[in-house]
Amino acid sequence: MLLERCEELAVVSELAAIPALPARSWLVVSELDGADAFGPTIDNSPVTAAQVSVDDRTPCLVTTNGTRTLCAAAMHADVVVMAGLVNLAALAAFAVRQAPSSVVVLPSGSFASGEAHLEDELCADAVIARLGGRAFDVSQVPARVRGEPRVARRLAREAMLSADVDLSLSIDRCRWVGVFTASDVRSGWLRRGE
Repeated sequence: MLLERCEELAVVSELAAIPALPARSWLVVSELDGADAFGPTIDNSPVTAAQVSVDDRTPCLVTTNGTRTLCAAAMHADVVVMAGLVNLAALAAFAVRQAPSSVVVLPSGSFASGEAHLEDELCADAVIARLGGRAFDVSQVPARVRGEPRVARRLAREAMLSADVDLSLSIDRCRWVGVFTASDVRSGWLRRGE
């Protein structure tokens, strides 16, 4: 959602990588403890990211799973694209333009443990179906994700996350994909690819 209002955002796999980035006025997007040591912060919430004023700050995304997955994928791929239900059509168009010889879909899940997360797996299934020209009923995804015990428990504890789930599982909200370019094994830049 941040790429709708800024040209690029930094991605780091861990907070300790922020000092190695070029000196900028950062808006740290993270729910990790200690993030506020690096500048103003917002939670890693799609709804908050869609509403926050970026002004003259560069967003710096630090998550427990997604940013680590992007950095790891960049060590093994020529092009790394961040995709999901929110940009399925844009991803398909991007893939047609790029015409890669192969595609690997890597759902984040829990990066440290390797545990699969249903929301990531279903998004990956939708991406694979779309790229393969096969039908996939995305309308069932939100209910399946909300019914998954891990997600249901978290929503019961933190009701305000419901809007984040709705936004992150919305279909084709974005007309672009996020293209990730690694700077090193712990950081890189996410820019719009249209």
